Amino acid sequence: MIKKLWLGALFLAVMAGCVEDSIRRLQTDQSFEGEEAYLISKLLDEHLFLLWQPMSFYKDSTKLAGIPDCPLVTLDTATNQVTLDYEGVTCPDMSSVRSGKLLLSYTPLPIFQGYSLTVIYDKYSFQGNSYSGSRILKITAQNRDKRVFSDSASNVLITAQNQSSSRVNINIAHELMISGDSIIQGHSTGTGNARNWVGRDVNWEITEPKFIQLDCLDQPLVRPSSGQETWTVSRSSTSNVIHRLTFHREPDCTTHTIIQLDEGVEMKKAP
Repeated sequence: MIKKLWLGALFLAVMAGCVEDSIRRLQTDQSFEGEEAYLISKLLDEHLFLLWQPMSFYKDSTKLAGIPDCPLVTLDTATNQVTLDYEGVTCPDMSSVRSGKLLLSYTPLPIFQGYSLTVIYDKYSFQGNSYSGSRILKITAQNRDKRVFSDSASNVLITAQNQSSSRVNINIAHELMISGDSIIQGHSTGTGNARNWVGRDVNWEITEPKFIQLDCLDQPLVRPSSGQETWTVSRSSTSNVIHRLTFHREPDCTTHTIIQLDEGVEMKKAP
């Protein structure tokens, strides 16, 4: 009887060890970490073009026609709020990849300082990946040809299609080049951190400014044409690992991202 109990205990210990090893391998899968870094980076950027716009942009019907996925745009001039509603809209010649709402609340600042913008994600999703929380953009400098924003957020929850989730904090600066009343390009610098799907600490830095050119707005997704991000993922018992995202654009406006994993493997993602 004692021998059977001992054998049973040994079997359970071996099985538990196998499960723990499987979990450990899954938790340290660098390809998954690279995919997660790419996804978070893309989701934070995909609607930047809309956040960079002043409220006057949304008052111009000729400009609204170019907004991807054709949201219903409503303005409340009494509260300085713009709502972009992607629910139940029909967009000719395009398959909608967005749903929910973006709520943009503009707060005028003292003269010559511009405004601050609070962005609230109301059941908003992109390609099946959902957001909750808010971020704040504030003009820190501007003149006729340039506008500079600080962009901050704490505890924005991003839930991917596979139901893995990350809590994200960012502290980013965007410098926009302007011609007339149109944005020509923007470049971003800054840092961020998150708790990834298995609870590990992740920190990233834009080590080479990310440039977004706005001459290809007919593309389904506007992505950086150049720049690099460095993503550091904590390890409890070994050295931290560092992954890099490098952004590229071809002459025909198509873009791609090279994910270079700490272990040396490279993956290409498009756009």
